[in-house]
Amino acid sequence: MPGPLNHGRMLHAAALVPRTTGDLVLLAGGQGSPDTWEVWDAHRTGGYGVYASPGALLHTARTYPSAITVGPAATPTVWIVGGAAATSNDDLAEIWTPAMMTGNGTSAIAATPPSFYPNQAATPVADHPEYALSRPELGLVGARSSLVIAGWLGAHCPVGSGATGMPIFYGTGMMGDEQCDQRSPQIRSATATVTLATGATLPESMPSQHGFGSSVAMSDGAFALVGGFATITQGVQTTIDVFDGTVVSNHAHLLASPHVALSHPRALHASAALGGRGMLVVGGLTVDATTLMPTLVAQPEVLYLGAAN
Repeated sequence: MPGPLNHGRMLHAAALVPRTTGDLVLLAGGQGSPDTWEVWDAHRTGGYGVYASPGALLHTARTYPSAITVGPAATPTVWIVGGAAATSNDDLAEIWTPAMMTGNGTSAIAATPPSFYPNQAATPVADHPEYALSRPELGLVGARSSLVIAGWLGAHCPVGSGATGMPIFYGTGMMGDEQCDQRSPQIRSATATVTLATGATLPESMPSQHGFGSSVAMSDGAFALVGGFATITQGVQTTIDVFDGTVVSNHAHLLASPHVALSHPRALHASAALGGRGMLVVGGLTVDATTLMPTLVAQPEVLYLGAAN
C-alpha cells in the first residue's frame, strides 16, 4: 500500500533517476535524517511509495545538499553535492549508483576513482574547502559531459578573518571557524566546472554570486543562475548569469551578458524552464536594505533569454 517516507526530512535533495521499468526518485539527506537516502517509485509493487532500503546510508551527513542525475540513461548515477560540514575533500560530494531492478543502491565518495573530484588525481592532492557549499546549483553542460557546481554559501573561514579569509575545513581553525565572508578571495570563485570523466575541477570567475538562488536548464543546453544572495550584508539580487551550454578548455562558457534580469530581487525561490529559452520564477524572499527585514515575494515573473549568442 502507498505509505510515508522511511524518514522524516526537509531541506533534502531529490533527483529523478531514469529506468526502463519506470523512473525512480532519489531522496537524500536533509534535516531530520541527514545521513540517509531512500528511493520513491510510482510503479512499486503494492502502490507508489518508497522502498524499505535497510542500511541506506550516505557517506557524509548532509543537511542542505543538492543532487543531479548524470551519465547515459542506461547507466545513470546521482551526484549528491554539498550540505555538509566538510572536514576533508571526501565530504564535498558523493555519487549514488542505483541497482536498476530494485529500489536499492550504493553511495560512495566522489573523491575516489573514477571521478576523482575535486582534482584528487593531481599530485600533490590539494584541499578544496571552498567547495563545501550549502545547496549549490547544479547543471550539466558540454552535452552532459561536464557539471557546473555554483554557489558560495557554506564554506568556513577562520574566525575574524573577514574579507581576507581563506576557506578551511570544518573544525580546523585554531580559534574556531565561521561562515566565510563572501568577499573572501576563494569564495569569489567557488563556482566550478567538473569534467565528469576525470573529476578535473576548474574554478569559474563569476560576475555575480548566487547563494540560495535558483537555476534553470534550457532545452538547448544553456544553464542559467537566477538571483540569490550576492552577500549576506548586501542582501538579494536581480542578476541572472547564463552558461551557453558549451565547454571551452574544460571551462563552462559564460555569456558576457544575458541582457535579462529579475524585476524583483529574490532568494530561496524556484524557477522552471519554459519553451523558447524562457523561465518562470516564483516565490522566495527579499531583504530590505535598511532594516534587513525579510519579506516574501508574491509576484511571479516570466523572462526570456532570447536567441543564443
